[in-house]
Amino acid sequence: MRITKLKHPKFIVTGAAIIGSCTLGAAALAFSITKTTSGDVEQHFITQSSATLIPATPGWHDIPNATFNITVPDSNTNHRLAHITFSGESRCENATRCSVRAVVTSAENGSTVEMEPASGTNFTFDSGGTRGARSFSRIIELSGGSEGIQYTLKLQGQIIGGTSASVFRLDDYLTQLELSNTPVN
Repeated sequence: MRITKLKHPKFIVTGAAIIGSCTLGAAALAFSITKTTSGDVEQHFITQSSATLIPATPGWHDIPNATFNITVPDSNTNHRLAHITFSGESRCENATRCSVRAVVTSAENGSTVEMEPASGTNFTFDSGGTRGARSFSRIIELSGGSEGIQYTLKLQGQIIGGTSASVFRLDDYLTQLELSNTPVN
């Protein structure tokens, strides 16, 4: 495992945009969330890893080398935007689908929330049975509170509709986390 901290100049993050449309000239439905920052990226972490198998047992399982412990500085008015991207080779076999999610746990109150867009097991990371490159990205706004707050951000995987013969294999994956140092608009 290798972890690298980098500094970057001006950075803008645009949240997920979901656009659904009906065929044959029907009206389109659109939904968009936008989060922007106007300053430097405060922290930038990257981890990379070789192959791992997600257990076929029910529930969410932590993805190895895809956990970050960060502290958002103290501030009553300044929030931070955390943006995590995960990409790698995946294979999901003998299952309805394989899902990945990003969660954040606050050391202040112990609560765990899913990063946006929060789709839970409804998000399909892989379902094809053949190896291929896959990627996803999530965001969340974090508060520093009045004395600074520690958070743990981690990625988890789960096999949906599988059996003991199911396989969810992740290989050659890279996880990137960026934490902005400016207020979120």
